[in-house]
Amino acid sequence: MAKLRIVSESKLPSSDWHQPAQFTWREFYDFRNHVIRVLRRFGSAGPMGEVDLSTDDQSAPKFLGPAIDEPDYFVVDDMWNEHERLSVVECAPRHVTADMLGALAEMAAAFPGWWVKLNLGDSGLVVFGDKAVPLGRRFWDCKGIDEIADRCTKPIDYGRAPPFSEAMYAVWLELVRGESRSVRHWPRSSQRQWVEARHVLDEMSRRWEGRASIQFAYDGIRHDLHPKMRSQFVQRFLVTLASQPKSTMEQLRISKGMRAKRCGCGRTPTTGSA
Repeated sequence: MAKLRIVSESKLPSSDWHQPAQFTWREFYDFRNHVIRVLRRFGSAGPMGEVDLSTDDQSAPKFLGPAIDEPDYFVVDDMWNEHERLSVVECAPRHVTADMLGALAEMAAAFPGWWVKLNLGDSGLVVFGDKAVPLGRRFWDCKGIDEIADRCTKPIDYGRAPPFSEAMYAVWLELVRGESRSVRHWPRSSQRQWVEARHVLDEMSRRWEGRASIQFAYDGIRHDLHPKMRSQFVQRFLVTLASQPKSTMEQLRISKGMRAKRCGCGRTPTTGSA
């Protein structure tokens, strides 16, 4: 099994969006085909199967074999963009094992610059040929692949909820409204969840040249935040809902819709909860 270094989000590559396309559809689907082959060793992968790479460039991708209903590993079949060399997979944490991660890394080692993004609902993992990047509270302080796999077998230990903070409630409100453009104006907090959130948003801004810092900011950090605290903030917001201007409610609706369409480059898929 490949030996993987565990590194921070700062090791994720940034993309130069001013450059022309960095790869072709054949290269993308070739990598995705290999991802599917690896995952099929550990469960069902789909819903769409491998792509026939022998078709001409004018044809739509031709998927081989029947579609699979409710696969263990949902392998996204669309190219998100032509700059990030990745294949996105969505699955429950219980389907993540040390052997599976090692097999993905061994495969990815033959594709320099390419990576697999695992969206786990409450967290994420990025797997390269030589390293893995854990994303989210579930994997705080993990030092190795075995520890990451062990964390995937149990619920997240959130501990006690922090006391209500008016200052951080204001930050949360900006985030869910899609108004937060920078973490520089945030009040300082000693709580680790907010320290991590600042780091995450800084990294999102670096990688996406600021483009994702508004639309996808809250989705990028909400699973780092304590669920009971989020619940407190939602309850406070609902109490004041009647006094919110119509423009605020419209912005919330738009922000929610954009998060539902988010790209695979963010940390976690949308589940609809606060």
